[in-house]
Amino acid sequence: PVQERDARWRTLRTDCCLLSYLTDTAAARDILSIARQTNEDIGTIEKLAGFPISGKPVPITLIDNVWGNGAYAADELVITYVDRAYIGLDLNSVIRHEAAHWAMRPLENETPTMLQEGVSVYLSGGHYKTEPIPERASALLASDLYIPLDDLTDNFRSHQHEIAYIEAAGLVAYLTETYGWDQFLALYAADDIGLADSAWLDTALQNTYSKSLRQIERDYRTWLRAHPPSDQVDDLNLTIALFDTIRQYQDLYAPYQESLPTAQEAIDAGLTAEFIR
Repeated sequence: PVQERDARWRTLRTDCCLLSYLTDTAAARDILSIARQTNEDIGTIEKLAGFPISGKPVPITLIDNVWGNGAYAADELVITYVDRAYIGLDLNSVIRHEAAHWAMRPLENETPTMLQEGVSVYLSGGHYKTEPIPERASALLASDLYIPLDDLTDNFRSHQHEIAYIEAAGLVAYLTETYGWDQFLALYAADDIGLADSAWLDTALQNTYSKSLRQIERDYRTWLRAHPPSDQVDDLNLTIALFDTIRQYQDLYAPYQESLPTAQEAIDAGLTAEFIR
């Protein structure tokens, strides 16, 4: 199609961000409203985190095809923006999630992936949409989907995506509600432990809260049981089924590049095809 053959890169600088997008795409059409949303969402994350986001302007690339779950954070934030988004993402939630990754990155020393993703879901107020995180994590217990924390920390990417992310977010919510945000930041930024994954987490928890991973897990499960899941059980299970189906569809008919060039690399080389339809 001519709009794909003739696509060119454009950029827009805002108070917070540098938005890169392709001409004649949904992002190009809506770029001013997207710019307003990114400014608001970056401000929301800064307020919740309690410190300004470094590395501004935050580089954000808006792509005209569906990438996996719809976004990722690397040397820039990459976000799907299409009219026919079968993944059904809420743009504000996606921007907040990836912006939280960008904000927390300077604090990451040996931080396990489980906490990195958990805090991003927690700060963004949900995974794919605004959600009551304690009740949604409690739904894991009610559905017999809860993963022991040592296993979740050691094998985070191997577990079902939606289960792993909401359980991790629930843990962050529990620690923050119980001990405060500042203490959680101390846990998150712990350094020089010399261990990895669940061994790191066990030591970091003892150093921060004077409790082992086993004790924290026992208290976390008790906290979850104090938050009845109500309608979150059906919603969680339907979300899991939906995204498992989406991933099967992508494997069969819509494979995507695991790693894209950055926008600046693409602009310098005149690359557009990887980022459109």
